[in-house]
Amino acid sequence: TLYCAKQRHHMTGSVTRAHCRNLGHPHILAVSDTNYLLQLVKHKPTTFLDKYTHYMEKYCHLPVSITTIHCTFERAGLNVKRVQQMASERDPLQAGAFLHCVAQYPAHYLVSTEEMSKDNQIYARLWGREPMGGCVEVGAPFVCKQ
Repeated sequence: TLYCAKQRHHMTGSVTRAHCRNLGHPHILAVSDTNYLLQLVKHKPTTFLDKYTHYMEKYCHLPVSITTIHCTFERAGLNVKRVQQMASERDPLQAGAFLHCVAQYPAHYLVSTEEMSKDNQIYARLWGREPMGGCVEVGAPFVCKQ
């Protein structure tokens, strides 16, 4: 015991034992693995967490627990409400109708905007701006005025 500590100090410079670093599942994923998971969520947001573990094992050769994936999604800012919003925007019938309408225009007619501009929770859309003494007209966003 005292002899072992003295020998360990002589060999390593420390009296404590070396920590084993390969126990259990990794709790924090590498940046590339996190980006891969987030791309999977954007592609198909309604997938269950156990399916994501299967994808990580199959394509990244990395055994990851469901808890680690859940914590990774929380750190990325994904929660149930956000995922439901992403899933609701992926209606195939609406996407087909949109493509049918947009296909009639040439490419140089189209202007791309940020995805944030369509969100009805933006500060400027909820609370309008008007000079002092004026009255702001508040209405439902994206509703045509009659």
